[in-house]
Amino acid sequence: MFVRLTYFSLAPDITAETKKVYYNEIAPVIQKQPGIVEVMLLEPVNSDDEFISCTVWKSEADTKAFESSSIYNEVFGKIKAATIKSPYQKYYNVE
Repeated sequence: MFVRLTYFSLAPDITAETKKVYYNEIAPVIQKQPGIVEVMLLEPVNSDDEFISCTVWKSEADTKAFESSSIYNEVFGKIKAATIKSPYQKYYNVE
């Protein structure tokens, strides 16, 4: 399996609204993608830390196919304006 973590910070005044968008509009679309295993949003305990969108995929190829699709830009465009700084990704293999 392969894990993709997307780190992002949200303005406090729009956090609740953006979380609704993630759960209601983003996660359901990701859950329909080929190779997806799990979709989670990790909310920081410390308000100074970042949110993390965690997606678990069957393979790196599945992750890359999603990232190169038009769906990826459409889905993440829904919260990009709510982020304080540009989101960034980290990738991990699960053995």
